[in-house]
Parts: sequence; structure tokens; C-alpha cells
Amino acid sequence: MADTEHRDDNGRVAGQPGYKKPMPGIDGPVAADQAKEKLSTVAGQATEAVSAATGQARETLRTVSDRTPEMMDHLSRRGADYYRQGRRAVSNADSTTVASMFIAGTIGFGIGWLVFGQKSYSGDYVARRMSDGSDRRY
Repeated sequence: MADTEHRDDNGRVAGQPGYKKPMPGIDGPVAADQAKEKLSTVAGQATEAVSAATGQARETLRTVSDRTPEMMDHLSRRGADYYRQGRRAVSNADSTTVASMFIAGTIGFGIGWLVFGQKSYSGDYVARRMSDGSDRRY
């Protein structure tokens, strides 16, 4: 509770709703006008900042949209180059190399299927146990 012995000229107790502690040298209406002026200045600055940011965003989007066709052309050329290089590498490979790569892939698939694709005789499923072992429990 507020101290009831400290009353202002109107009889209000300090700390009650509606009490305004007087400030030396500043009258009520003058302070309100100053606050309105300051508020309008800040609002104007905020409006200018938003306007500037919007302008910068528009300029950035315009720059990106102007560069998009050039970037797409560049990516298309790079993709075509990679496709040609891959095609050349495959066409230069002889039948022995291709056959050995196929055999190595088949052996790798078979080993993977034997290790991970079947249940063991004890009923343990190796792939699930390995998957459970990789889950982190914090």
C-alpha cells in the first residue's frame, strides 16, 4: 500500500492510479505536445526506414530476376558438358572394363544381400539390430 501521508495538491495519494508526480519546469500540456512531436518524428523515421528497405528488396529482386536467365544458360551449358564427358568416358570403355565393373557390382550386391537381407538361424535380424544400434539415445 502507498503511504497515505504524502498527498498532492488535489488530495491524491502518491502511488494510486491517476497520480502523476509533478516534474519541475514541465507542465502537463507542454509534455504531451512534446511527446506527440517526438512520436511523429519517430513514426516518420520508421516509415522512411521501411520505405528504404522495401526499395532495397525490390532492387535485389530485380537484380536476381535479371541474372536468372544467364545463370540458367550457364547451368545448362555445364550440364551438357558433363553429359558429353560421361558419354565419352562410357564410349571409350572397352568391353572388358564394363564386364569387370558389372561383375564387381554383382558380387557387392550379393555380399550385401547375404549380410543384411536375411534373418539368421537364431531369428536375429542383423539389419534391424544394426539400424537400432545407430539410433542415438540421449
